[in-house]
Amino acid sequence: ASDWSSDVCSSDPFQNPNQPLPKTWWATFEFEHILAKAIASRRSLAKENSFDLLGNLALLEKNINSKAGALPFSEKIKVYKAAPTFNQEILALAETHSDFTESDILKRNQQILTAVLDMLKAHNLLTD
Repeated sequence: ASDWSSDVCSSDPFQNPNQPLPKTWWATFEFEHILAKAIASRRSLAKENSFDLLGNLALLEKNINSKAGALPFSEKIKVYKAAPTFNQEILALAETHSDFTESDILKRNQQILTAVLDMLKAHNLLTD
């Protein structure tokens, strides 16, 4: 069976086994709201908390997050593709989606939660 964490990190340039992570690697990243708050509020999301779910968050470099800001997803796609990012999933979303909706948030949220639970179980950190 494949290890979820190694699959996710396989394209991360920080994962060079010959070089340790810089002590402040985390300081270069922020959480991006894929569906911007201004857009979400105009869409009247059916589930009140959808905006804040993990399914609407992506770890991105600060410079990319600041450029993407409150843009609609159709414009964020251009930002994601123009700037080099370690986050291959956000690039895949940019290739496969022209919009990011509440349904996408809920689906992605479930996928993330399932992956995390599977990883915890695989490492005997969680019991059924």
